[in-house]
Amino acid sequence: MLCAQDANEDACQGDSGGPLVVLGNNPDGSDDVQVGVVSWGFGCADLDFPGVYSRVSHQKDSWIDDRVCGMSDFPPEGRGWYDCSGTPRLDEPASGQPDETVFVRITFDK
Repeated sequence: MLCAQDANEDACQGDSGGPLVVLGNNPDGSDDVQVGVVSWGFGCADLDFPGVYSRVSHQKDSWIDDRVCGMSDFPPEGRGWYDCSGTPRLDEPASGQPDETVFVRITFDK
């Protein structure tokens, strides 16, 4: 988890699951980085109560890689910013987990 606050911007009711993004230098957003996912908070834009976010970097090596790399028919490999090379495929669901089918296709612009 991580906390973030700003007097003018904050997550509010109904924003759970939304991104916390660190803006890069490019106006087109190509170097923006998502660092969190809205989890919970008290009120909206209250300096006494910062918003609470799930830290993306903490989930990357486990949950995110499992879904993007292990369950994708077309996982990204050798693409620089996200590479599934060396990540095993998950052909069987984890013990005690319900069966699920997930299809992910990622397309990169040249």
